[in-house]
Amino acid sequence: MSKSTEIMLTQPRGLQKEISKRTKLTPKTVCQYFKGRKCSLDTQLKIKQAIKEIEAEL
Repeated sequence: MSKSTEIMLTQPRGLQKEISKRTKLTPKTVCQYFKGRKCSLDTQLKIKQAIKEIEAEL
């Protein structure tokens, strides 16, 4: 299990807020991504990049 997944399970709102700050996406868009709903390829790439950056910091 990755570190971001562990954080997501313990503090889901914290990770979503941090990703929305870094990607300048709305928290609602980030939430939709984690729920598995449709989002654009660009949005998916931004979120995945932000997750990698957060994991690198941990």
